[in-house]
Amino acid sequence: MINLKKIALTAGITILFALFIGFMIDAIYQTPKYENYCSQFNHPQPIAKQGIEVQCNTTYDNTAISNECYKQRGEMRYEYDTNNCPKRMHCDLCSADFNKAMDKYNLKLFYLTALIGIIAIIIGLFMSLSIEAIASGLIFGGILTLIQGTVRVFGTLGRYTKPLILGIELAIILLIAYKKKDENKNKKKRR
Repeated sequence: MINLKKIALTAGITILFALFIGFMIDAIYQTPKYENYCSQFNHPQPIAKQGIEVQCNTTYDNTAISNECYKQRGEMRYEYDTNNCPKRMHCDLCSADFNKAMDKYNLKLFYLTALIGIIAIIIGLFMSLSIEAIASGLIFGGILTLIQGTVRVFGTLGRYTKPLILGIELAIILLIAYKKKDENKNKKKRR
């Protein structure tokens, strides 16, 4: 028969464990903020007044500069004169710098959540069967924490690294579960 109390307790522990780990890490190791890397925003060119045609004497070709900026994952920034004509432009790499910082943050976060998730799974597996709901909550919470960290870093991983990471995580969970199964068999034989 289904024990709803155990299911509710397991679900609560699972969700709260994963949230607790996520928010605790965020409190200790803060996410990089965009405004710490980019202070200037690219405002669109103002619209010329109706009925007044603006002639810009821009003679430079910015295609090469724009292409190079794009390759570096930067954004073109323009400064306009009083006639709404571009007078200066430069490649702003603040977004690229912010993205690098986020990638580095997410990778560290992945390592940390993977470690915490695996430890929670191991603790849950080796807990007594008399507190099955708590053990199950820790196992599911550890798996959810592991998934949470993996999802954060997944976009920055390479084509071959993604299945490698998932394969390693799956192998670890299967190994832990297999060892626990063997341990339970040995306990039953001793009785």
